[in-house]
Amino acid sequence: LEVAYSGQAEVSTGPIAPGIIGHRKKALVPPEGDLAKAKEFLEKAGVGDLAMTIDCVNDSTYMAIAQTVQAQLSQIGIGVQVNAQESGSFWTTGMESEG
Repeated sequence: LEVAYSGQAEVSTGPIAPGIIGHRKKALVPPEGDLAKAKEFLEKAGVGDLAMTIDCVNDSTYMAIAQTVQAQLSQIGIGVQVNAQESGSFWTTGMESEG
């Protein structure tokens, strides 16, 4: 978050973002993660060799977000390929996809 938004955003710990009426500092999710527990959940679910692709617009902000998610998921063994596309291709792909 720090890198992707150049320090201009706050971590949200619930469904209502910071700065919006109704936001609670500790609503749902603690800001720290537990990598060991995440790996344990994947193992219990029988998930192995999990890989996915993140499609994003070839823009510095969206690329930074995608690369941050990629780095975070790699910590628990999930492979992520970032597929950056020009705006027109990205939106065409999105309109044509079923998911």
